[in-house]
Amino acid sequence: MIEGEYRPPKDFGAFREMLFGHFDSLSPHLRRIAEYALGEPNRFALQTVAEVAGETGVQPSTLVRFAKEFGFSGYSELQQLFRARLLRAERSYRERMREHEARTAAARGQDAYGALRALSDASVLAIEELKEHVDTDSLTEAVRLLRAARAVHVIGRGRARPIVMCLAHGLTGLKRACSVPGGLAAKLARQVATLGPGDLLLAVGLGADSPDVLDAIDAAHARKVPVVAITDSELGALARRSSVYFAIRDADIHPFPPLAAHVVLAQSLIFALDQHSPDE
Repeated sequence: MIEGEYRPPKDFGAFREMLFGHFDSLSPHLRRIAEYALGEPNRFALQTVAEVAGETGVQPSTLVRFAKEFGFSGYSELQQLFRARLLRAERSYRERMREHEARTAAARGQDAYGALRALSDASVLAIEELKEHVDTDSLTEAVRLLRAARAVHVIGRGRARPIVMCLAHGLTGLKRACSVPGGLAAKLARQVATLGPGDLLLAVGLGADSPDVLDAIDAAHARKVPVVAITDSELGALARRSSVYFAIRDADIHPFPPLAAHVVLAQSLIFALDQHSPDE
């Protein structure tokens, strides 16, 4: 990408789309800034250049270069776009995080009920964020792909397994053909390599991208099988290799990241699929 080659996007959504389209061409330092900007848009809007540089491990001049890559005159103009997005929000994520962190700090050292309250608050916060920021077009497209699929195959490792099983249980309850490929890493990719027309791969990845899950997605693409992903990073490999993705950011909410928002999303997809049942 050449500095000044593009006119600056008019709003946050347009900037995000531009960033997605050019992410692979960015240098490692600029990718780090991009991931922070989309992962922490409210903090990016409010922090100083020095603070963002410290968070991302780059020089302040690199932030200016990042802004100019996308047609902005400098970092301040880019930050104004993020601040406009923040002002449109009824309550900022930053404010709610402060409230939640205060409640969590107060709960430390208390009994099991105090821990339950803290984790419940974290779950509510994560669900509120999902409700406010989910892409409705992605929801519609994911349900369309689910409805059109002859069979759905759900994969995920580690912390993603409860979400995998929630999806599989819901699909089975609707009498939809469903499988949960698993086993050794090589076996997972081989299982997915047997898919074909009419199949859909539903991949869940939380935390670091699992290499075997990514290999399975590549195998699905090779067979022209669409992929719907649930992840926690908009710019992670899982999101970028999927036909449709949902990024639920929860790592900063609680030391034990809740899965409540992921479960709500999974159940919402199943509920919407049931509402569009061809038997009705």
